[in-house]
Amino acid sequence: MISGFIKIDKEQDYTSADVDAIVKKRLNVKKAGHLGTLDPFATGLLLVGINEATKLTTIMHDGDKEYIATLKLGQITPSLDTETEIIETKEVPNLSKKQIDEVMHSFLGKQSQIPPLYSARHYKGIKAYHLAREGSKIELPSMDIEIHELECLSYDETRQELIFRTVVSKGTYIRVLGKDIASRLGTIGYLTSLRRTRIGDITLDGATKVKEVTYDHLFPLTAFNPEIKKYECDEKLSFRIKNGQTIKGLQEEDEFLFMMEKEKLLAIYKKDGHVYRCYKGIRND
Repeated sequence: MISGFIKIDKEQDYTSADVDAIVKKRLNVKKAGHLGTLDPFATGLLLVGINEATKLTTIMHDGDKEYIATLKLGQITPSLDTETEIIETKEVPNLSKKQIDEVMHSFLGKQSQIPPLYSARHYKGIKAYHLAREGSKIELPSMDIEIHELECLSYDETRQELIFRTVVSKGTYIRVLGKDIASRLGTIGYLTSLRRTRIGDITLDGATKVKEVTYDHLFPLTAFNPEIKKYECDEKLSFRIKNGQTIKGLQEEDEFLFMMEKEKLLAIYKKDGHVYRCYKGIRND
């Protein structure tokens, strides 16, 4: 069984689930799952694990993400992107670079953000976007987020379009950030493009379009978890690991260990007091 990760440069109009399904079909594998969902209208980096790699997504650091977005000022849609029609227009004031930079700087740091109604967040067991399409007027609970970096890359006064780059914590909605930027600039706005360029330390380098994916694009199981220590097992320990046995006496403090045999991942072990227990076994047949 071949397992590993693939960097997909997702194109517009595909859901993240669509990407999983196409990867499964093209590579003829049983399982495929992504790390960090992208909206259909968004493009950019989507990390997809196949077969045994899907077991690693629960311990991978779905960390800070970098995006580049285009914000259309003076108009707004219910979904805050191009998926719905414009419902309101408003005059855009004259904006200087200094004004825009000051607004951008004002967003830096920890804060609360209310997710958009057009999202996959659940409200009483129902995905919010289903309620939005039915015309329901609800407000989702706020989320704690952090904006690490936010800068204006360009502003086209004629087109009233602002392109910005941002680095944010997990769970941040860039559509909402765009709306809030527009508000502080004295108008309204929605995103006309959104591209994810980085997840943690994982970049678009080596990424491929989903309909061009082959096994040549596969990264090893341990490629994107540099913070997890690789523990090389001798023959005796390898036998115990393959049988899922609890291991005592390891002089380690890490929460998780990759239990390796000659660069082959046998299992993921998790610290439990003074012992390590099998967290996920990895099939290598």
